[in-house]
Amino acid sequence: SLRTITVFVIGEVQRPGSYAVNSLSTVFNALYVAGGPNTRGSMRNIKFIRNGKTSDTLDLYRYLLEGDKSQDYRLEAGDTLFVPPVGMKAAIAGEVLRPAAYEFKGKVTLKEVVETAGGILPSAYTQRIQVDRVQDNKRVLFDIDALKLAVEEKSEIEILDGDTIFVFSVLDIYRNRVTILGNVKRPGIYELKPDMRVSQLVEEAEGIFDDTYLNRAEIYRLREDSTTEIIPFNLSDALSLMEGAD
Repeated sequence: SLRTITVFVIGEVQRPGSYAVNSLSTVFNALYVAGGPNTRGSMRNIKFIRNGKTSDTLDLYRYLLEGDKSQDYRLEAGDTLFVPPVGMKAAIAGEVLRPAAYEFKGKVTLKEVVETAGGILPSAYTQRIQVDRVQDNKRVLFDIDALKLAVEEKSEIEILDGDTIFVFSVLDIYRNRVTILGNVKRPGIYELKPDMRVSQLVEEAEGIFDDTYLNRAEIYRLREDSTTEIIPFNLSDALSLMEGAD
């Protein structure tokens, strides 16, 4: 039959104190009823104390990130869970699977932080990762080539307590697209193919309507200096060139 036991959850938790739980409760049950570690509490160095001695040091990341419940011990009367202040932390933001601030035990490398965050997303700009750090009472930035993370000598870049890592995204700019608008059957954005001509683009848009004015059309082209160039042309001539090629 079930009986009630008293356990203690103290330290940096949301609701520290003693709790009456049933005899089938586990460590994770006790942490749950106490609200879990607060923003100052460690998730990787929780002391499980039984009979006045530390029986084990619990790492919640093993459960939360890997599904490992091997440390979810059955509680006994008088057991204590002590959550100390958080240890070394580093944050990672941007194009990673799980952007967040993470706690680490001991020395940690940039590659390990990226792996803890679930890895870099396909939309990431892989030529630069930026680290924001407070060093010698000053805030400094330094950039790292993300592609070199796989190289052995670059994978051991040490991350320090309080670092913030930024993984940027690729620019939302296309290098091979054109837009056709106006009196065509399917206006919109199309792939710019090698040596593409106006007549080919019109054909991609399934042609023009019968009432189209053929004596003039315009190409709007962005120059390298970001100014726009307008190129007028005779649409009828452009289309007849295509028909002549056929």
